[in-house]
Amino acid sequence: MQKSALIFAFFINVTILSSQTDPNLHWHTIESDHFHVLFDRSLEKLAIKITDYAEESYQIISKDLNWKVKDKIIITLLDSVDIPNGEASKGAFITLYATSGAFSLAVGNIDNYYRTLTLHEMTHIINQDTSLSFYAFLRSLLGTIYLFQPNIQWYRWMSEGL
Repeated sequence: MQKSALIFAFFINVTILSSQTDPNLHWHTIESDHFHVLFDRSLEKLAIKITDYAEESYQIISKDLNWKVKDKIIITLLDSVDIPNGEASKGAFITLYATSGAFSLAVGNIDNYYRTLTLHEMTHIINQDTSLSFYAFLRSLLGTIYLFQPNIQWYRWMSEGL
C-alpha cells in the first residue's frame, strides 16, 4: 500500500511540476567550477551574473562554514512566477525565480538583490551538506543520503537565522 502511494505521489508531483514550466523554453546550461546553471535563452544575461555570484558565494560560505560540497550544485533559473525569491532543496539544488524590471523600482539595485539571494541560498546548501564525525563516516561508506545530513533536520528558524 505504501509503495503504491509513493508511486502515485511521484507521478502527481511530476505532473504538477511539468504543468508549471513552459514546454517551449529552450534550456541551456552554464558550467563553472562548482555549478551547473540551467536557464532559458531569454535569461542568459542574468544566468551569467548568477553564475558569477554563485562562485563568489561558494568561496565565502565554504570558507566561513569550513565545508566544501563534493558534487556540483545545480541552479535552475526560472521566470514562471511574479514574485522574486529562491529556494534551496535537499541534494544541492537551488531554484532562483527571476523577476521583471518593475521589481527593481521597489528594491533599488536589482543586481545586489540577486547577489544577496544567491548568497542566502548558498548558505542553506552548504549548511545542509555538512556532515561531521559519525555522519561523515556513514557518508564515506554509503554516499550522500539525506539521512546522513543532520543539518537538514534543523528547525526553520535555525536555518534561516544562519
